[in-house]
Amino acid sequence: MSEVYVVTSGSYSDYRIRGIYSTEEMAEKYKRAIGYDANDVEIWEVDKIYSQIERGYLYWAVNFDKDGNVKRIRIRDAFEDDYYHYINGPTEGIKNSVTYYNPDYKNPFSFGDEWLESGHMNVYIWAKSEEQAVKIASEIRAQVLADEVFINSVKASGNYTAHLDLGNLWESEANIAE
Repeated sequence: MSEVYVVTSGSYSDYRIRGIYSTEEMAEKYKRAIGYDANDVEIWEVDKIYSQIERGYLYWAVNFDKDGNVKRIRIRDAFEDDYYHYINGPTEGIKNSVTYYNPDYKNPFSFGDEWLESGHMNVYIWAKSEEQAVKIASEIRAQVLADEVFINSVKASGNYTAHLDLGNLWESEANIAE
C-alpha cells in the first residue's frame, strides 16, 4: 500500500487541497510554511479500490413503490456521506441496507418525489448488473415486508422512515450473490 501526505486548509465549502507530498516530512514543512490556515496533514492511500469494485460489483439503489413496482434504479456512490450506508466509517465497509417509508405516515414534505412516498422502500445493495440488483432487492423487499415485527415497529414508531441494516457484505465474498 502506498500513501501520500496531503496538506489542506479550510473547512466545508472553503476546504481545499494545498499540496500532495510523498513524505510526511515534506508535508509538515509545507504545512508550517502555510501557517495558521493549514489543517492537520492527511494520509491518503493511493490506488485504493474496494474488493467489490475490483470484482465488478456496483452499489445500487433500487426504489420500490408501495405495490412493489420498481420506480427507479441507479448506481450510487457507495462512499458518499450517508450515515446508514457505512459500518463504522467508510473505510470499514459499505453495508446493504433498506430505507422503509412508514405506510401510516402522511408526509407533507414529499415535494413530489414519488420514491419517498409512504409505503415505499429503497434497497441499497452490491450487484454486478441492473438485473441482478432488481432480483436481489425484490427478494430483500419480500423478506422485509414478511417481517411483521419490523413492519409493526415502524408503524408504531410514528417516524417517517426506518433504516434496516442488512449486514456487511464486505467481509465475505460468499455473502455477495454471484
